[in-house]
Amino acid sequence: RLLEVERAGARRGGVGGDCGSGSGERNDNNNARSNSSGNDGNGDSDDNTGSSGKETNTNSGRCGSSSFLHCVDCRDLGCEHACVDDALHEEWMSLLQPKEKEALQRKSGAGGPTDGASAAHTHHKDGRCLPDWNASPEEDELDRLRSNGMLLLQNDKMEDEKDDDQNVEMEIEDDDGNNSTSSMELITFPSMESFFGQCTDILYYTPNFKVAYAPFLAKCVQSFDTWNAFFVKLFLGGRVDAALSMLNLSMSQYMHVRSPIMKCWNATHGEYEWHERENEEEDLTLSLLPVKCFLKARGSIPPRTWSSNIFASLAEKCHSRELRELADDARKWALEDIAKHCDNPKMSDDEIGGGEWFLAYLRQCHRDIYDDIDRTDPTILLRKNYVPGDSGRKHKIGDIAVPSCQEGFRFIQSSFNEKKSSEEEEDQLRQQQPPTMNKEAEVMAKILIDIYMSKLVDASTIGKIAQILSTELEEEEEQTQRTTTTTARKNVVIVCYMGSVHTRALAEFFTSPKYNFTKKIFCGKQDWDEEEGRVMHLPPELWNLRMLF
Repeated sequence: RLLEVERAGARRGGVGGDCGSGSGERNDNNNARSNSSGNDGNGDSDDNTGSSGKETNTNSGRCGSSSFLHCVDCRDLGCEHACVDDALHEEWMSLLQPKEKEALQRKSGAGGPTDGASAAHTHHKDGRCLPDWNASPEEDELDRLRSNGMLLLQNDKMEDEKDDDQNVEMEIEDDDGNNSTSSMELITFPSMESFFGQCTDILYYTPNFKVAYAPFLAKCVQSFDTWNAFFVKLFLGGRVDAALSMLNLSMSQYMHVRSPIMKCWNATHGEYEWHERENEEEDLTLSLLPVKCFLKARGSIPPRTWSSNIFASLAEKCHSRELRELADDARKWALEDIAKHCDNPKMSDDEIGGGEWFLAYLRQCHRDIYDDIDRTDPTILLRKNYVPGDSGRKHKIGDIAVPSCQEGFRFIQSSFNEKKSSEEEEDQLRQQQPPTMNKEAEVMAKILIDIYMSKLVDASTIGKIAQILSTELEEEEEQTQRTTTTTARKNVVIVCYMGSVHTRALAEFFTSPKYNFTKKIFCGKQDWDEEEGRVMHLPPELWNLRMLF
């Protein structure tokens, strides 16, 4: 209920201006990856975060909203499929305009109006519908090649598309308040958080999937300093328009990270052919930077992203100087940690749960070593000097360093700015080698983005905690004014459920000398055997919260 859709050319105020109305108990589900209270738990538990608090009116003008569940990992924001919980479907659908609902009920590619509100093109993936609110020029080129008969489809492509076209039943409330059952797709809403956050899953879990962020960084961002300033404006308190003004958006041909078109060499005919990419196992949610339509924090005019609005609202509306300082310290702490990781992605990585950046770099730049060694635990590789391989060789990986992100960005720029001679281009064509992207440039682009987006989760968590505390303080002040007596300050318990790397980061922040929290209990283990059942027994302090104080 803290989100609405920002559409280019639409009147301000979101969908109909009133999709945030209504009262009653609701979950603050602004992260599609999270699970609402009481669901079957099929979400990605490593990245879910819940915080306990009280239900308040989100439109009361307070700096934060409080409810039973808050979600702070925004990297899947807008992807309902990642949420799994059917209970959220109607919440997402309320963000659509009537014309968009009507268009999305039509079969994909069925034609019709092409204005932004109609979303005539729809793409289907895993039973989800991805409307063309931000149409990629590559999609237009795909349509042109198909209409001209120049596009070759893979075998069984059409059958696969039919199998993937799955509908779900949902109730849509009409203008009179009556419910009617209609066939509607699960919708993925574009968001800035998801466009950059999807890089994490690709880097860690599906490195074979071809996605290119390097062209966007080289042509639209153009420098490391610009990237850093862009990120701060976009996610840490600034406005979306101010962030986008830093980019070269005239280079629109570089704003997509994956094309639906694949250029293949046909050795039999001695020429290139155009194919439509197979996306059966596609893990990409958004292929294009969503500058025309994206999710924003409700009521933010000019628009702000969800995480940025947390910091902006605390700075502008929070009455507590301590909580404003807490949010500001979280920003500074996150940026300092980001700078440390950027200087040395390998040696600064988490000693218990890290190693993915180094492993990704090995895969792209030292593939012979990557294929030969045991990669089941990337963390071990961070501190190893020699690693035995299946071939019997010992590989000295201790001498392999991941370049700093500043060096990596310079390499990204140089790889796109250098011009090949006509002889080099002819030689490449003669050897039947299609133009390819430099592997080191692309892996450094993904590492850079993941460093920033992973730390955004920690900063957003601290910001959300500050919002909850601010709401509690405001309620105490209101109660004091009503009763004209001073009430005792309450103890507040915040329960964070997230991956161990993030929980350790939060513990480091709150136990710093300035905040001086005390570590009292440690649950579970940090190092598990491969076949060990990961069962965690909750301590008595979580059954009786008074024992914590």
